[in-house]
Amino acid sequence: MKILRIVRILATLFQVITADGAYELLTTEDYHLLTCVNTIIRRHFTPRRPLLISLPPTGYDATNSTVRTPLPNCDSTFMVDILLETIHTESQRSVYVSRSKSRLHVVHSEEHIYNCVILTWESQGDRNVTDALSYQLQELHSAMPLNHKALYLIVICSRASRPPEVPALRIFQEIWANYNITDVLLLIPYGNTNMNILNNEQELSGKAFYLYTWYPYSSKGKCVNVNSLNLIDKWLVKDKGEFIYNVNLFPNKFSGDLMGCSVKVSTRVLPLIADELPGRISKKYCGLELNFLANVLKKLNLSAEFKLVFPNNKSSTEFRTDLISETAHGDADISIGALAMSQDFKSLADFTVPYAETALKWYVPCAKYVDRCEAVFKMFSLGTWISLFSIGLLVAIMMRFIATHVNSHQFHDPNNYMTLQSCLHIVCAIFLGVGISKLPRTSTLRIFFSAVLFYSFAFTIILQTNFTSVLVSPAFEIQINSMKDIIDAGIEYGYSSDIEGYLEGTDELEYQIIKEHRVKCRDQFQCFNRVMKYGNFGSIANSLSVARLMNSKLLRGTKRKVCTISNDIVKLRSVMYFKKGHPLLYRFDKILRRMIQSGLEIRWDNDLYLENKHETALPFCRESDILDYNNATDDNTLESGYYVFSVMHLQVAFYFFFLGCILSCVVLVGEILYHMKYFLMPITRYSGRK
Repeated sequence: MKILRIVRILATLFQVITADGAYELLTTEDYHLLTCVNTIIRRHFTPRRPLLISLPPTGYDATNSTVRTPLPNCDSTFMVDILLETIHTESQRSVYVSRSKSRLHVVHSEEHIYNCVILTWESQGDRNVTDALSYQLQELHSAMPLNHKALYLIVICSRASRPPEVPALRIFQEIWANYNITDVLLLIPYGNTNMNILNNEQELSGKAFYLYTWYPYSSKGKCVNVNSLNLIDKWLVKDKGEFIYNVNLFPNKFSGDLMGCSVKVSTRVLPLIADELPGRISKKYCGLELNFLANVLKKLNLSAEFKLVFPNNKSSTEFRTDLISETAHGDADISIGALAMSQDFKSLADFTVPYAETALKWYVPCAKYVDRCEAVFKMFSLGTWISLFSIGLLVAIMMRFIATHVNSHQFHDPNNYMTLQSCLHIVCAIFLGVGISKLPRTSTLRIFFSAVLFYSFAFTIILQTNFTSVLVSPAFEIQINSMKDIIDAGIEYGYSSDIEGYLEGTDELEYQIIKEHRVKCRDQFQCFNRVMKYGNFGSIANSLSVARLMNSKLLRGTKRKVCTISNDIVKLRSVMYFKKGHPLLYRFDKILRRMIQSGLEIRWDNDLYLENKHETALPFCRESDILDYNNATDDNTLESGYYVFSVMHLQVAFYFFFLGCILSCVVLVGEILYHMKYFLMPITRYSGRK
């Protein structure tokens, strides 16, 4: 281990000594160019992040050469060779070199971000610097898509004899139009001579390297139009070289205020999610997802230009692809409208963090209440009812048998126990808790009577408990809770093109069978209307849309209820799609995360439910077009005549109860008075004497 460590130290010292010797072979201006590039890399490029250096296709291949002396007329490639050695020696980072028409082997993923240094010069045939750089960027982008999170340093290794703003402007226009990259720093040498800077041995007083950048959304008229540049700093070519202003060369290009610039938004009409409000002068848009978009745009001081995309008889999958393609092809900056996060579209566009979670669910009619008379009979099974009546009959028979055949010589039971009819009356009185006229006298019948009395007491407690439960809350029919239950119930299935696409390719047998009983709907809300209206219809709908619809004033107070099947068909997470590499994606993600963490969506739902909407939230629109519930059948006829049995319904019984108590008291008082008058008065005897 010590030997290997010594070898590594010696190798490092050899590279440093070799590099120092190579610096002596460079011209003064070559030295300053290398020093300027190394200073920028050291100050602004993250140390652990890989570095990608792009070279033009022609000239000397410094990456494969072992020659340590400059070749004739190839000083530029020799300078590149020294630059690679210096970067590799001074920094703890992986360095990749790309040359056009050569294969670049790098790990490409969202997590791997490569800062780039792009070197180019004019000696590339008939191409000028702009054309050469454009071709170089295309080759680099085809090998590894350019990441907007990376930093890009473009070095033009050719001296500009005239002000370099014009070629620099064309370069920035090319980069923004094709790659949407903003963190770009352009380094252009500028002086009063037409000679190439790499072969210039003249006096260098007054010469400098100009560093340009560009700020998008800097003013209302300069949103995404690259029509001006900013000279952010200069590198003086004298002594050891230095920056004049010594500022941050890669500042934050996006402030909190984007000056009211507009972004193009591609959307579709989907009620409660993204909908269009009719207007004479300008159209307005509303919906849950557009609430999120409106709040983000307000926070960034942006405006939106909406473009509606129509399905044109396409399937839901094709329609979503067309909507996202609007962004992928550059026709829009953002695509929104119930677009779920999917890896299938990742190659077309980038998406934001999910801001709304939903699921496609089966919505079916809830189980109806069973009729009270039917519920009473269903308290016990048929066998239990037969057993109870059989036991009562057997008790009556046993009671008559004991009274007639097991009598004692001293006592005799009353005549009420001698006939079967009288015994049946006594058994019914016992089970109903009503008093009987005479009690048994013999010990045998008294023991049997006591056993029947305790049995009836336990039975009546159970019966009264179940009976009271039926009065308060009757039983339900069997609830639909699976695809098999839907098929067994024989209800129709409503489907729409915007939902049917999620069921394509399913292998479940139930879905194949249920397609034979399906009914075409305009959209998922028309299907849901039938579920609410008739109660004998099933449909698939977006749970988020249904929840907001049920909270709206349109359905508030309705007695109709819908139920869902426990298993979700598919879970969806709504996102916005951006053009690949769009610089606003990071800002949108940051604001959306704060909105989600603050529970703003829950507040919108509460405001909607309380009819006290938030000022910044967009209201519901065209509810009458979403659901025509006013034509639904009366709720009372849909609930099988069920109503909640409460104390109010027992008022008449209580009135009769109190009336009976009063009459009983009156009769009792009358009997007492009668007894006192005719039975307790003293008897007067006459002796016959006057």
